[in-house]
Amino acid sequence: MLIQVMACGIDGTDLKLLDGFGYVPDLPFIVGHGIAGIVAEVRGHVIALAYNFTTCGECFPCLTSSRATLRKHG
Repeated sequence: MLIQVMACGIDGTDLKLLDGFGYVPDLPFIVGHGIAGIVAEVRGHVIALAYNFTTCGECFPCLTSSRATLRKHG
């Protein structure tokens, strides 16, 4: 499956790496996280695409779909 990236977030850690602070990652290194995109191409035996975001399902943010303030996720 090929995903066409439409948006990607970076954070302070990414910026520090670009400025040379912290550890030196092996190259090539792609910064960013929270990538959003569209499915551009499907090959092989792909039958589904799953949204892989799990929560505890118990805290107030989980119960109210307030993902930005989740206490536990993974």
